[in-house]
Amino acid sequence: VRGRKNLLHLDFSGRLRSVRKVGGQTLAEIASQAGLAGNSVVLYLESGKRAARLNTVEKLAYALGVAPAYLAYGLDGHCSSPAALQAAGVGARLQQARLERGLSVLALAKRASAYSEARGMKPGPTHTAVANIERGGTMPTIATVETLANVLGLSPAWLAYGTGPQTFHRGAGLLRPLRCSDCRGLCKHRPVRPARPQLDDSAGCWTGTGIVQ
Repeated sequence: VRGRKNLLHLDFSGRLRSVRKVGGQTLAEIASQAGLAGNSVVLYLESGKRAARLNTVEKLAYALGVAPAYLAYGLDGHCSSPAALQAAGVGARLQQARLERGLSVLALAKRASAYSEARGMKPGPTHTAVANIERGGTMPTIATVETLANVLGLSPAWLAYGTGPQTFHRGAGLLRPLRCSDCRGLCKHRPVRPARPQLDDSAGCWTGTGIVQ
């Protein structure tokens, strides 16, 4: 389907499985470290049988030692765990971007619907869903956030987790070593084979590649 293959979130399951296996961690270990209820959650996410919500992806990312932006979208970002989940601010960031563009909730929802339909995707978020996200009543999936980000001309990493530049140009942050802003020069950031992240023990965070196929 035209445009669909370029969506960044589609490689989430593969990134999750790859990082976990390279780190030698079991499903149960990751679920426990991320504070999730049972390893079946991770199993379903790795198999693509469960929609990945922003907060769940963020918890998994910190448990794995990678940036949430990398795990969700293959983009650069922070890999250190903050005091509060960055996903909690998605509603405020969405409302800010929408108002800056002079769009109503209904207008944004219509654009998201048209965007999704043109690419043969599942229907985009309704105006009720958009309003709920902005109010903090609903935690969106990484797919929904990417749709909204593309419609608004935003980086999905910024909209989801408030990391990186607000705007996004395809190719920026991709096809190069993943750099963690918190490493302060400790990570060597060696180029590695595509989709094979490596753990730098000196810094305690992953320095893999953010390649999107």
